[in-house]
Amino acid sequence: MTTEGNNKDEFSAAMLVGANLYFSIGESEVKLVLSKTNDSGDVFFQSNINTQGNLTTTFPIELGGISACKKVVVGIKTSKFVVVPASFFDTKASKEYLQQIFEIDWDLKVHYKLLRPMNAFIVYQHSKSITDNLNLLTKVDQVIPEIDCFVQYISIQRQKADLYLHFDNRSFYMYVIKADKILDILYYDFMEATDAIYFILSVLSRYDIDPVTSKTVLSGSIMPYSELYNIIYRFIGEVEWFSPAESSKVLKTTKQQNPHTFAELYCLSQCV
Repeated sequence: MTTEGNNKDEFSAAMLVGANLYFSIGESEVKLVLSKTNDSGDVFFQSNINTQGNLTTTFPIELGGISACKKVVVGIKTSKFVVVPASFFDTKASKEYLQQIFEIDWDLKVHYKLLRPMNAFIVYQHSKSITDNLNLLTKVDQVIPEIDCFVQYISIQRQKADLYLHFDNRSFYMYVIKADKILDILYYDFMEATDAIYFILSVLSRYDIDPVTSKTVLSGSIMPYSELYNIIYRFIGEVEWFSPAESSKVLKTTKQQNPHTFAELYCLSQCV
């Protein structure tokens, strides 16, 4: 069973206990997705908060309540980011990396973060309002701040695939796309590759998507020709790798980037 909500009355503190909570913070909108599994099945809640203000006045419950969640992930929705292989990265040159692709606001801070599974740095810039909201969330131990370039890629490329799967060790996020809309964002833990494909096929069945004709984009800690990849490839009609280089083209950037500023995600994962 899947339940969805879009107002504060449908969201309760009890829903947070043992749940996986995902925030996507943008310039004027905060997207909140909560998912958990109980005796009745999968419970899913999604809410879009249109705001440029403080999360404490718009979040459905007290922010301190999210400490009851199993996992909390915060994604920053920003169009200004580049992925730089660690071997090329220079802290002092981080602004130049970003400026090569985008017109940046010199009044705002340029941030960077090491993406260990990719052996690369992501360099990005966002507004002060996003920073203020992030400062509220970092007071909770369970928060994992990250730049959600994968979600950003989905919002741009979503018409080209039915599923986006982002793997992190023995867990993965599943983004379900249909009729050019993100229908669902789900999080699963798994032990075996067969568990992962069971979850994937169950979700496809729920949304009446034929796996034979569907297309799936993969990202994260999944290797080609691994057991996990092979079993996905066996059941899914078309499988491809996520490439942030494509998103730079879709964003219609006018500046010419150096070859190392955007790199295909799989290639980066091979850099050791």
